[in-house]
Amino acid sequence: MTFTGDPLSSTQYAAEIAGMKEVADDSPIRYAYGTWTCAEAGVGEVNMFKLPAGRIRIYPELCWLVIGDTAQATCDLHIGHRAYVNEDGTTVSEDDNEWANNLDTGGGALDQNLDDVVTAPTLMNSQDGIIVYVMFDTANVDLASVLHLWFAYTHA
Repeated sequence: MTFTGDPLSSTQYAAEIAGMKEVADDSPIRYAYGTWTCAEAGVGEVNMFKLPAGRIRIYPELCWLVIGDTAQATCDLHIGHRAYVNEDGTTVSEDDNEWANNLDTGGGALDQNLDDVVTAPTLMNSQDGIIVYVMFDTANVDLASVLHLWFAYTHA
């Protein structure tokens, strides 16, 4: 079953859209953070947070994912970005596997960084920011599963 209202939103993404964006600190490395609790078992997409507009560098080895062992045996997790407009006005296509491709959430709890797919820092440049989302597919993520996702970035 697909989530009702797919794609859903993390608590932080919903607050940001409502104009309540929080900035953690003024350090050179910043973290975008999203947490989501599954309200219905199923598959689908969840917008986790929106990275800022302009040139940013993402550090996969400092990005982190935590999800408990609360998914069916073959449930897979993808982490990617929605389509966005690049600095030159061209559209960059959506990519659900930019930072994670078929992580095996059904095989047990995950507590890891995101350097499996992309090992080097990624330079991105957008006019309006980049929405980071997760997708669960193949089998259901279970009710009350909790996902935490941190992205480390700097303004480049």
